[in-house]
Amino acid sequence: MYKRLLVALDNSPYSEACSTAAVSLAQAFGAEVIGCHVYAARMHERRFRQLEATLPEEYLADKELERQRTIHDSLIALGLQLISESYLDTLERRCQETEVPFSRKTLEGKNWQRLVEEINGSRYDLVVMAARGHGATRSDTVGSVCQRVLRRTRTDTLVIKDTQIFQDGAGRGILVALDGSQEAFGALEAALALGKAYGRPVEAVAAYDPYFHYAVFHSMVEVLSEEAARLFRFKEQEQLHEEIIDTGLARLYQAHLEVAQRLAQAQGVSLTTTLLTGRAADEVLAYVERTHPWLLLLGRIGVHSREEMDIGSITEHLLRFAPCNLLVASRRVSPPLDLWSASTLRWTEEAEAALGRVPEEYRGALRLLVQRQAQERGHTVVTASLVGEAMAVLRPRPEETRRMGEAALSVAVNALRRQPGMVYLCRACGHAVRGQRPVTCPVCRKKGEDFLEVDPDTLEGTAQGQGGIQEEQAFDGTILRWARAALGQLRSIPDPYQRSRARLRVEKEARYRKIPVITLEFALRHLPEAPGTQRQAEHPSRAEEAGP
Repeated sequence: MYKRLLVALDNSPYSEACSTAAVSLAQAFGAEVIGCHVYAARMHERRFRQLEATLPEEYLADKELERQRTIHDSLIALGLQLISESYLDTLERRCQETEVPFSRKTLEGKNWQRLVEEINGSRYDLVVMAARGHGATRSDTVGSVCQRVLRRTRTDTLVIKDTQIFQDGAGRGILVALDGSQEAFGALEAALALGKAYGRPVEAVAAYDPYFHYAVFHSMVEVLSEEAARLFRFKEQEQLHEEIIDTGLARLYQAHLEVAQRLAQAQGVSLTTTLLTGRAADEVLAYVERTHPWLLLLGRIGVHSREEMDIGSITEHLLRFAPCNLLVASRRVSPPLDLWSASTLRWTEEAEAALGRVPEEYRGALRLLVQRQAQERGHTVVTASLVGEAMAVLRPRPEETRRMGEAALSVAVNALRRQPGMVYLCRACGHAVRGQRPVTCPVCRKKGEDFLEVDPDTLEGTAQGQGGIQEEQAFDGTILRWARAALGQLRSIPDPYQRSRARLRVEKEARYRKIPVITLEFALRHLPEAPGTQRQAEHPSRAEEAGP
């Protein structure tokens, strides 16, 4: 799960707890620890120059001032680096005692900025950092460095707020908050791994707010005029939310918890679940304060956030006010489609009937496609129209079927004409088999008894009757294979100069892309400027009728 851990240290009280947590996690997961400290030599250099005017008079002579600058710059740069190394020495000794692989990094510059650059520029699985550092004030629950790093990185980050938790915390469990987002399921994945590694119980909570709409409607009563309320259909809207939406929200969030239970069961982890009602940030915080978990895990953003959002509002609220350590997960995890569908997705009777009309051998693939489309679009109910859209994806259009048949026939002719013997041809897709009649077609699953029995000469004649393939010599003598319909389209261009230029353009593109056969659709994509092509593109059947 976590193989490379970056630990940000500054020798503050929370920094020691970060070292303890990092060594513990490294032992649990067999990970490497990278200790990091950022020092700001240039900032001290600038500050010294700003204070030079306050020096005693004897130091303000040119030579003496230059000498003082040199001494200060040297001492500051070297001194701060030595201090940084000493911070990391302590962690290195702890890693050596526990046989944990260790390496170090000392960086110069602005602390949060250099940390962000290091995290984004390297492959770390987890960042361990303190919620507060030396510069935090009494009222700060989370320092500015921690906030700025979290907002600008996309690596799982453990924020240490309880300095004793990795030293004891016996019996306290792991709590993960779910809202159905991919980041929340990423947090669940981390929670299950931590539960197995530390032998701690894991609990998932989800919170929905059935009271939100009541508050909204109550406020609307005071501002809507009688006419506006009538047009808005205020009473009907209020009833809709009470009877359908609030109940649906409860079922939706309960489904997220059921998916989490199935995921945990598949990994051999016992997971308890709790559904909370009320404003999510407040309810999860209250639950944390009641249960005192060993660790709280959250997704970086929630289900309503766009991916480019830096941090979600609920995660930010809990980061500030939750009294326990937090792990903010940025990894994105989608539950297996079958688990998600079993808990979340419902099919209407019409949808099930539409699926039942599909041949049995295709139902499994179609059901999976429908489920995937429903998940991508956020649907929780499958309708017959959604099944129809999926069927359209699986079932090619008639013109596509015809062209695939032509291609299959042409390939069969070229492959089989070199060898004598009887050929069996699938009536549906054009797949050809030599020697022995197949039981079923490996392409379209039609029964073998329906195959046509033909010899190669008859097969070639069938292909030519459907358009066929014609070999043409390119400008440099290379032989290219053209579909007759494509040649007909090309030769319909009346101007010889334009026709020659169009042919060169198509041939060069076909050779560059290593196209085995120049089809009509390929030719049309590369003849947009040629006179007459628009008319032919609208009536491809005319191009097929055009001879060489």
